[in-house]
Amino acid sequence: MDTAKSALNVSTRAFDKLLNACYYFAGLCVALVTLFVVWEVFVRYALNSPTQWVLQGSEYGLVYIAFIAAAPILRDGGHTKMTILLERMGPRNSRYVDVITNFVGVAICTLFSWQTMTRLMESIDRGAVYKEGFDINQSVIWWVMPFAFITMGIQFIRLTMEGAYEIKNDIVSVPGDATHGMA
Repeated sequence: MDTAKSALNVSTRAFDKLLNACYYFAGLCVALVTLFVVWEVFVRYALNSPTQWVLQGSEYGLVYIAFIAAAPILRDGGHTKMTILLERMGPRNSRYVDVITNFVGVAICTLFSWQTMTRLMESIDRGAVYKEGFDINQSVIWWVMPFAFITMGIQFIRLTMEGAYEIKNDIVSVPGDATHGMA
């Protein structure tokens, strides 16, 4: 039992480190998109020589930002919730709703992981390329989608298990004290 618990602790810490790295990567993408746009404004208006790649690069950067940051934001309780309803239910009933919605999140992420992974593999097999401002393989853009749904699915599993544990042991989270789940 201690070996299993130790392995779970190691894997949990490793997953949290991965999610923290996702924050840094998303931040880097925000910085790059910002620099791209500033560069485009400069060359377009100061040098009268607009680029062909900034719009496309910025669009791809926004895709990366949204998908890479999704799981760490979920972990930190930053996703939108119907708090007005949860507050009226009280802490105990809202925990049940939280577990149910997290379980639904697992199911949806599983479905979307499968669908996006299938599309990614198809694009790799076909060698599909986007040809806009610059040529880029679709797989370079699309890998982030199954990655995001897989990491969110894992996080939803963690939240579901945490909520079920709290229900089983009659633990009522105090909003603000929790690092996961209810914000």
